[in-house]
Amino acid sequence: MKQHLSTKLLNLLSLIWTLTESTSALGLKVAIITEAGNLNSSLIDVAFARRVNYNWRVLQGHTLSYVHVNVSSCSSHQAVRTVCSESGLSGLIGVGSCSLLDEVSSLSKSLQLPLIALPTGLCDSARLSKDMTIVAATARKTSSLQPPPSLRTTVLQSLQSSLSSAGVSSLTFRVDDTVNASVTPDLVHHLKRLVKKKVFKLLLFASPRNALSVLRLAREAAVMQQNYFWLVLDTGLSKADVLSVTPANANVALLRGSVFTECTAAVMDVFPQCQTDWLRTLDARFVDAVEAMAKALNDSLLDPGFSPGNASCAPLRHWTSGSTVLNRLMSISDYDTQRGLISFNSLTRHFSSQRVEVVASYNELWSSPVSMLRSAQFDASSGALSKLFRYKGVSLAFPNTFMGFKNQTIVACTPESDPMTVFKKIYANNTVEMTGMTLDILEYFADRMDFRFVTKNPDDGSWGAPQPNSKYYTGCVGELQRGVRCSMIDMAFTVMASTEINSVFVLVWIV
Repeated sequence: MKQHLSTKLLNLLSLIWTLTESTSALGLKVAIITEAGNLNSSLIDVAFARRVNYNWRVLQGHTLSYVHVNVSSCSSHQAVRTVCSESGLSGLIGVGSCSLLDEVSSLSKSLQLPLIALPTGLCDSARLSKDMTIVAATARKTSSLQPPPSLRTTVLQSLQSSLSSAGVSSLTFRVDDTVNASVTPDLVHHLKRLVKKKVFKLLLFASPRNALSVLRLAREAAVMQQNYFWLVLDTGLSKADVLSVTPANANVALLRGSVFTECTAAVMDVFPQCQTDWLRTLDARFVDAVEAMAKALNDSLLDPGFSPGNASCAPLRHWTSGSTVLNRLMSISDYDTQRGLISFNSLTRHFSSQRVEVVASYNELWSSPVSMLRSAQFDASSGALSKLFRYKGVSLAFPNTFMGFKNQTIVACTPESDPMTVFKKIYANNTVEMTGMTLDILEYFADRMDFRFVTKNPDDGSWGAPQPNSKYYTGCVGELQRGVRCSMIDMAFTVMASTEINSVFVLVWIV
C-alpha cells in the first residue's frame, strides 16, 4: 500500500515537473503605446515589476515583459511601424488620443493582438470598442470630440436636445483642439459672452491642455467667480492640475472614474505617495489594465493549443492564440486587484469603473488655500447622485456653493444718520466705532452669514447720488463702485425709517 502511494506521489511530482519544465521558457511580452507626456515611464516599470513579475498573477517560471513605444501626438503611423518591428507580442495597451488609439486598434485587429485602450480624449466609444479592442475609460462617459467636425456637431446637437428636453437651455462653443486653447480666436470673447447671457453652469469637454487653458482664461474673464459652476470631464487631469488654475472660493469640479479611498498595501505598492494631488485616474486605470492583461494571459496558458505570440506584419500573420486571450479578458468579472474591482461590461465592451466620483474645489475659510475633495458619487446604472459633502446641514456637490462669507472681514460703508447710525469715534482712515440700529442689523447678518466687519464713514459723508458727467456716484455708493479702500469697500449699508408707516428699510449693496 505504501509503495503504491509512493508511486502515485512520484508520478504526480513527475507530471508537475514536466508541466513546469515544458513551459518554463515562455517569455510573454506586451507593447505599451503612449503619446509623449501621457504616462510616466517609471509607472510602467513599477506596474510590471510589483504587480506582475513579483506577484503570483503569472505562473511560476514565466515572465511578462514590455516594450514601450512612446510617440508624439502627430506620429500615429510611426507607432504602428514600431509595433510591427517587434516580434513575440502577446497584447497591446494603448494610452493616448483617439486618433492614436484608432490606428493601434486597426493594427490589433489585423494581428489579432488584444488591445486595452485608455483614451486621453473623448472618443467615439462605438467606433473604438470593437474587434480586438476593450476600452478602460478614465471616466464612464465617453463621447465624440476628436472625430471629424461633422460628427462633433452632431454630438453637440444631441447633447443640446437632451438638455432642452429636460427643460435646460444651453449655449455651446467649440475650442479648436489642434492648437492650444489660449490662442484660439475669440475664446475670451466667448467667455465674456457667458457673463452677459447670465450662463452660470458650464460643462467642459477638452483635452487636458485645452481644459486648463480654458479655465485659465475663464479666470481672467471673471467667469470663475463663486456664482459660476464648472464641471470638467476627466481626460487625464489630476486634482493638482485643476487646482493650478482654480482661484479661491471658485466652484470647479472634476468628474472622473474613482481611484481608491484608502492607501492599502496594494495601492502603496504602486503609488507610494497615494495621497498626492498629482495622482490621476488615468494612472490607476493603466495599472488595472496591466493586471487585467496579465491575468488574461495567465489564465490562457493552460488552454489547449496556447502558443506564445507569433504575429507578424511582414508577412502578415495573426496571433493564433489572440482570440483566446481576448475571451479571457472579456470573462473578467469582479476581479479584485486589492485597489478595487475590474469587470468587463459586455454591452459597452468597457472595463467598467467601480463608480464615478466628483472631486471639487473647497475653501474651509475665505482666506484658506483651495483644495480638492471628493464631494459626490454617481451611479451610472441608476442615475443616482449621492452628495457626500455637508455644510450647515445641507448636502452639496459643489462645496464652495455660497452659504455664507466663511469668516471673511467685510468693510461696510455707512454715513452717520442719528439715531440709526451714531458715530462714537472716527479714526484717521475713516473707519468708525458706532452705535444704533445699523450696528444691530450688521451684527444680525454677520452672525447668520458668517462674516466679520469693519465700518467706515464715506469720505464725503454722504450715502450716494448721481454726479453730472460721471458714471460714479458720490458717497458710499461711489466708493463701492470705485473700490476705494481703508481696505476695499465690500458693502454699502444704510437704514431708512418711515415714521408714517412705522417701518424700516435696509439697503445693502455687496460686491
